[in-house]
Amino acid sequence: MYLIWLLWVTSILQYRILLVEAYIGESLDDPAFLACSNQEIFSFHHMKCVLCDTKLNLVPSDTKDACVCDKDSVHTGWNKTVPRCFKCVSGTVANSDNTGCIRKLECGPNQIELDRSPEGLLFTESLCISCPNSSIPALTRCVRPGLNLTYITSGLLDQWPDVSDTYRVNYETLPPVTSRLLETQLRRSLYYCVTLKRYSHCDSVANLCVLMLYKDSGPCILFRNHHHIPWSSPSEGALPWLYYGEGDAITVLTRKKIPTRYSVKRTSELNWLNLTGIKYSLSYPSESAPDSQEQSLVSTIQLVNITGSDLQLCYGDKSALNNALRFGTFYRRQCKLYVKDLQSTTTTTDVFELFLSFPDENNKPTLYTIPVLINTNLKTDMSSWQLVRRFFLIDNLLGIPSTTSSTKPGSGEVNVIRYVKSAVLRINVQKSLEEEGKIFVPLLVLYYGEVDTVSGPETIETSFSVEYYMHTDMEHFIDVACILLSCLVIVWSGIQTWSRSRRNDSATIDLFTLAEMALILSGHLANVLYTVAAGVTLYMFLVYKCQDVMYRLLGTPSLRSTLYMNVFIAFLLKSVEIVRLVYKQISVDIFFIDWERPRPSNTTQQPVSIWRTYFIANEWNEIQSKRKTSTLIQILTTLYLIKIAGFEHLALAQPELNTRVADDMVYIPEDPLLKLGVSVCTYVLVYLTQWLLLIGVYENFIKNGIHQFVDLCSVANVSVFILTMENYGFYIHGRSAHGFADTDMESMATQMLREEEDLVGHRGLLPGTEQQTFEMSVPRQLRSYYKRVMAPLSMSQHPNSQAGAGSMTAALKMKSLMGGGGGGGVDINRSVQAYNNMNRFLAAFLEHALKDLDYH
Repeated sequence: MYLIWLLWVTSILQYRILLVEAYIGESLDDPAFLACSNQEIFSFHHMKCVLCDTKLNLVPSDTKDACVCDKDSVHTGWNKTVPRCFKCVSGTVANSDNTGCIRKLECGPNQIELDRSPEGLLFTESLCISCPNSSIPALTRCVRPGLNLTYITSGLLDQWPDVSDTYRVNYETLPPVTSRLLETQLRRSLYYCVTLKRYSHCDSVANLCVLMLYKDSGPCILFRNHHHIPWSSPSEGALPWLYYGEGDAITVLTRKKIPTRYSVKRTSELNWLNLTGIKYSLSYPSESAPDSQEQSLVSTIQLVNITGSDLQLCYGDKSALNNALRFGTFYRRQCKLYVKDLQSTTTTTDVFELFLSFPDENNKPTLYTIPVLINTNLKTDMSSWQLVRRFFLIDNLLGIPSTTSSTKPGSGEVNVIRYVKSAVLRINVQKSLEEEGKIFVPLLVLYYGEVDTVSGPETIETSFSVEYYMHTDMEHFIDVACILLSCLVIVWSGIQTWSRSRRNDSATIDLFTLAEMALILSGHLANVLYTVAAGVTLYMFLVYKCQDVMYRLLGTPSLRSTLYMNVFIAFLLKSVEIVRLVYKQISVDIFFIDWERPRPSNTTQQPVSIWRTYFIANEWNEIQSKRKTSTLIQILTTLYLIKIAGFEHLALAQPELNTRVADDMVYIPEDPLLKLGVSVCTYVLVYLTQWLLLIGVYENFIKNGIHQFVDLCSVANVSVFILTMENYGFYIHGRSAHGFADTDMESMATQMLREEEDLVGHRGLLPGTEQQTFEMSVPRQLRSYYKRVMAPLSMSQHPNSQAGAGSMTAALKMKSLMGGGGGGGVDINRSVQAYNNMNRFLAAFLEHALKDLDYH
C-alpha cells in the first residue's frame, strides 16, 4: 500500500514539474536578434541566441538559424538536435553529405562532384563528371529540370502514406480538395524533420498543421503528443511547440504573469499593448534550384513588431487601424474584400506566433506568449478549449489542387481560399485594487471562413475587434438593489392602497383592492427598474470615462442583457401605469360652484349668466394638459445636444471624453450602455435646466398658470369642487371678495382697485386668510347626497349601466347640463334642477349652513 502511495505522489510531482516547465516556457526574454555574435545563432523556437561551440567544430549556418559542422569536419551523428562533428585530417575537407573526409577538387559549372563509387565507397579524392545537355547538376547527380526526388526508407512515414487521403483537405462548407501543397511538401518535410532533425522542415510541418486548422490528422499527428513542454534549449528537440495541454485553458488564461500596470492616459507610455511576432512566410521551394530538396516550405522567418493593421485583413488609415492596440479602447473594424485580391501574387500566406512585450519587475524586456483559440476548438466549457500558438490570416496555398501545373497564387488555379472571417483579441483585466491596471494573458479568438474562387461570391466579409473584460459584481449589485428597492415599494404600495381604500370608503380587502395594489405596484416597480438601469449606466459612464488607471470596464454581454430586460419590463409596467392614470383622469367628478346670485330689477329678477362657469370649465380642461416642462423643448434640446453638439460621441467605447471623432477613432464602436447613460444624463440635464428656469424665473417673473387660474376663479366668482375618489378630493375656493362678478367693466375696475387697497375682505375660505386651494376628505353624507342628486343624469346617459354617479365624467355632466347628446339626451329641466340643487347644497356646506353636515 505504501508503495502504491509513493508511486502516486511521484507521478503527481512529475506532472506538476512538467506543468511548471511549460508555464515557464511561455515567458521569454525579449530577443535581440541583431545582437547575436558571429558564433551564435538565433533560435526562433526559444527566442534567444544560442552559441555554436567551436570546440565541437560547430559554426552558424548561412541563415544563422542552426549550428552545422564547419567545412573541415564531418557529420557523424546527432547529440539530440546538435550535430556531432569529427575533425578531418590536414589537407582534407568534408565531402558533399558531410559523412567523410576527402581531398576536394574544383569542378566546372556543368559538372557534378562525386565523392563515392557506385558501390558506396568513399574516394580519397573527389571526381568531376560533366552532365548531359538534357540535365543539370544537382549536388551529386544530374537531374532533369523539374524532377527532384528524395529516397525515403520504407516504413519511415507509415503514418502518412502516399495516398490521396493523406493530401485531402476537408472544408466545412465546400467540397474537399486534394492539395498540391501537401502532395509535394508533406512527406518530404516530415522526412527532414523526423530523420534529420532539421528545424526549418519541422517548422514547415508545423505550419502545414496550422493551415489544416489543427485537425487531428495529416501533419498535426506529429505534434499532438507535444502539448506540455516547450523545449528550453535547442538540444532537447526539433519540434516547435504548437499545442497547449488539454484542459489547461483556465490555468493559462488566469495566470498573473504580467506585472505591467497599463494606463488609459493617451500620453502614457503604458497606454499601448506592445505585440511582437514571429512571421513565417510560406512559399514553394524553387524546383529548378540544385538544392530544392534541402529547401523548406518556410522561405523566411522574421521577428517583427505587430501593429493593429497586422492583425486584420481590412485596409484603412494606419493610425486608425493601429489604434486597436490602445489599452482600454474597444475596437471593431468590418469590411468587404474582393476574392480576386486574395488570389493575387502580392498576397502571401504568412503564419504568426504572437507575443506580448512588456518590462518585468527588473525592467527587463520580456515576451509572453499570447494563446490562440480557433473556432473549431471553441467549446461551451472553457476547460475543453484547445489553445494553440500559431495562426494565419489568409491561406491561398493549401487550396491549390494537385491537378494544377502551377504552384503560385494568382495563377487562377486556386480552388479554395481560407481566410479569417472574424478575429477577436480579448483582454481580461484584473479586478482587485492591488492589481489595478494589470491584465491576465490576452487571448486571440479566430473564426475562419472559406470561399470557392471558381463559383463563389466576388466579395467576402471580415472583421477584427478588440474587447476588454473584467469580472465584476455589478450584476449582483443590480439584483440586490432591485430586491431591496422592490421590498420598499411593495410596502409603499401597500400603504398607498390602504390610503386609497380609506378615501374610497372601502374597509375590506377584496379583489378590487388587490388589483388596485397591483396597478400601483406596477408603476413603482417600473420606476425601480429604470432607476437602477439608469444609475448603473451613469455610474459606468462617469467611472470609465474619468479613470486614469483601469478600475472599471464597460458592461459584459450578460450585464447588457440584464439591463435590456430591466428596461423592457419597466416599459411594460409603465404602460400599465399610464392606462391606470388615464382611467383615473376620466373618472374624476368635477363640479363648478357658482356663487353669483340673481340681481333684482324693476320688472323681474335677472338670471345668472352661465358663461362664467363655461369659461372656468374650459380653462380647467386646458390646465389639465399643462406640464411643468415643455415636452417640445425637452425633445428638441435633447436631440440637438446628442446629434448636433456631438454628445453621442461620448458613448464611444474609449476612456476619453470626446464630442468629435478624430481620424484615429473611426473604428471605435459605440457601447450600448454608454449610449443609455449619455441619453439619460442629457435628458435629465435638460429637464433640470428647464425645471430650474421655470421655478426660478418663469413662474416668479412671467407667468404661473395655477395661480392665474385661481385668480381667474376669484374674478369669475366660481369655485371648483373636485372628487378624485369616493371620499377624497380637492377644492379651489373662487368666491369673489366683492360678492358678485357679473358686472360691467367700470364696476370690475373699481372692485380691483378696492381689493388692491385692501378695502375688502380676503379671498380665502376662512375669514382673514388668503388660502384658496385645499385638499379635502369628504364626509360620507355629502358623497351620498352628491350621488342622489347626480344619479338622474348618469342613468339618463347610461340607461343600461348600474354604475353610480361617480362613474360619470365632468365633460359628460357639462354636456348634459347644456342639453346636448341628441334627441335622447337628458331632459333640460331635470339637468338644470340637478345643477341648481347641487350648487345650493355645496354653497351651503361651504358656508357652514348645514346643521348636520359641516367641516373643519
